[in-house]
Amino acid sequence: MERSLITLKMLQDRLGAQFSNIRLLEQALTHKSVNPHAQNRGEIHNERLEFLGDSVFDLALSDLLMFEFPNNTEGDLTKKRASLVNESSLSDLACNLGIDQILRVGKSERDILQNPRILASALEAVIGALYLDQGFQVAYITVAKLFSERMQLLQNAQFDTDYKTRLQEIIQKSHQAVPEYALVGATGPEHQKTFEVEVKIKGQPLARSSGKSKKQAEQNAAQKALETL
Repeated sequence: MERSLITLKMLQDRLGAQFSNIRLLEQALTHKSVNPHAQNRGEIHNERLEFLGDSVFDLALSDLLMFEFPNNTEGDLTKKRASLVNESSLSDLACNLGIDQILRVGKSERDILQNPRILASALEAVIGALYLDQGFQVAYITVAKLFSERMQLLQNAQFDTDYKTRLQEIIQKSHQAVPEYALVGATGPEHQKTFEVEVKIKGQPLARSSGKSKKQAEQNAAQKALETL
């Protein structure tokens, strides 16, 4: 028990927020695999908190993006938000906080701690729990702190359109690999060809797109891959 309490305290220190009701944080860090029939006996896991945290993330980041990019269209803001809250980004933040070390899972399910979706969901649950415990203002400040570095990157206009760089950073962190681009086709006359490129990760296709040059086709494929992560 002592080790658990110390670990939870470390997580709160990293978040920069302290819980009044520590049971909410414990619930957020409990995956349903601990007991698949938990709800039938009145026990709890983190799925409801994940549902809430997802909305807290969306509202907080929408507000931050509206402030940071006053001239962006709705479409531009939507794309920026999607690049911030995709599965790979959230799982990376979860690992930085140490959630992968203290998330409770079933004894036979330890391998799911390497699953980006599970870790991303756990982070959403933690933010949902923080919202219930401390209110939106504290949750907002915490989200802003978590995404401060990524928000600074979005300020860089070149990074905003360099989808290949953004995709590579995410894939390197989540899969310890780099995206691979392959030309799969070219159509049209020599002076006006359209190139089609496919991007893969460890041999598995992520997305395919086209462009008037190979470089543009690669950027378009990377952009499409980012939207699906």
